[in-house]
Amino acid sequence: MKQPLFRRLAAGLSACLLAAAMGCSPAESTLEPDAALAGRITEAAGQAECSLDGVLEDWDTVLIDNAYHLPSALEEQGMANHGAIKDLPQQDGTLAVVFLRDGAAVAYALVGQSDAPALAGYQNQLTGEAYPYGTAFTQPAL
Repeated sequence: MKQPLFRRLAAGLSACLLAAAMGCSPAESTLEPDAALAGRITEAAGQAECSLDGVLEDWDTVLIDNAYHLPSALEEQGMANHGAIKDLPQQDGTLAVVFLRDGAAVAYALVGQSDAPALAGYQNQLTGEAYPYGTAFTQPAL
């Protein structure tokens, strides 16, 4: 009689542990680069001074970095879903522009550094910063 009770307790405990483990590590969805967003960013950032406020709705912070350095920057910034952005090109000259809301990425785009000169000097690996909504980005004088 003790053995069936022990088995039921062990099975119940195992089920609880499994449920708790699954609840603590939800599957993280993957974000894909948004080509339409890249076009809007390129249009805005092709000017000597620009704002990204109008290129996407409902964000509070933007992180700009070289695509190859972006995973480190996202982790350093404490982004909640930093693993959602994958398969980034490993080449110089490509900027990743990631829009965040409440510490999590909501959208991102890849743009050529030469297509967005006003953003090039704001790369996280150069400044260590992410920028709030309302930031005016200016191209450095040559």
